[in-house]
Formats: sequence, C-alpha cells, structure tokens
Amino acid sequence: MKKIILFIITALMFVGCNQAQSEKCKSLEIENAQIEKDINSYMTAWNLFFDTRDSKAINTDSFDEQVTVVTASGNITGIDAFRNYYNNYLTGFSDAEFTFIDVLDKGIK
Repeated sequence: MKKIILFIITALMFVGCNQAQSEKCKSLEIENAQIEKDINSYMTAWNLFFDTRDSKAINTDSFDEQVTVVTASGNITGIDAFRNYYNNYLTGFSDAEFTFIDVLDKGIK
C-alpha cells in the first residue's frame, strides 16, 4: 500500500512539474515572439528612415514617446529630440550608409 501511495505522489509531482515547465515554456515563447516583433518593427522603421532619408519615419508607431538616446554628452529624450538628433546624421553625412550589426531588445538578458 505504501508503494502505491508513493507511486501516486511521485506521479502527481511529475505531472505538476511538467505543467509548470510547460507554462514557463509558453511564457518564454510569447516573450520571444514579442521581442521578435519589436525588433522587426524597429528595423523596418530604421530602414525606412535611412532609405528614404525622411525623418517622419521616426514616429510613435515604432518608438516610445519618451525614447531616450544615451550619448557621451548627455541623454536625449523625447520623440522630437530623437528625430532631430538622427536627422543631423542624414544632413551631415548625406552619402552615409548604415548597417545593423546587432539589435537587442530590452527583454534580452
């Protein structure tokens, strides 16, 4: 009888652990899908900005209203300041070409 009870407890623990891992896996899959979506949105906006040289591509559809650029001389905060900062690159370096090397999302640890 003790063996049967021990078997049942072990089986319940195993099922419970698998369900917890399954929920964690689902959560990670959802998080990864959102990160992938964010990165694609980000890259689409930047490609449009660099290809068309139109600063209107930097907007709240792809960037947070309080977006922050960290620079050596201080942070630049807000979508308009962000747009103006990068627009200077377009006007200052009219023949510049841009390449993505790495793209990270805030969710990546």
